[in-house]
Amino acid sequence: MVLMDRVEVGADMGMVFASKGWDGEPESRKMDMQVRDRMVHLLYLLTDRHDVVRVAVASLPDAMRRLVGVVTSCVGRAESARLAVGVLANLSLAPATLPYFLPIEKDMALVAMSDPSLAGMLANIMADVYGMNSL
Repeated sequence: MVLMDRVEVGADMGMVFASKGWDGEPESRKMDMQVRDRMVHLLYLLTDRHDVVRVAVASLPDAMRRLVGVVTSCVGRAESARLAVGVLANLSLAPATLPYFLPIEKDMALVAMSDPSLAGMLANIMADVYGMNSL
């Protein structure tokens, strides 16, 4: 762990935390969410370019499960969920990502049925994955 300006920074199972843990101060929690939001935004920009990048991201262990976790957690800003859905939408454009969507389809369907603000986007993702890509 590195000490930067009196805030501990470290990594735990691929997750970067700017605080000592979830029991840290509110400012540290806010910083954790800001780091998460920026990383999801970076993933969105990266997956917007090429199918090779989309397949590489989708094939990372736990990548899809963690993206759905951002959508379903309701922790942080609502924009975080929209960014994560945007990453999933980008990933759905590559036909080779179909097998990576199968383990998360139930979670996506549950969110689509319970959150009207994300329902349309998730329905489009499922249509791309199971319509166009499954042919």
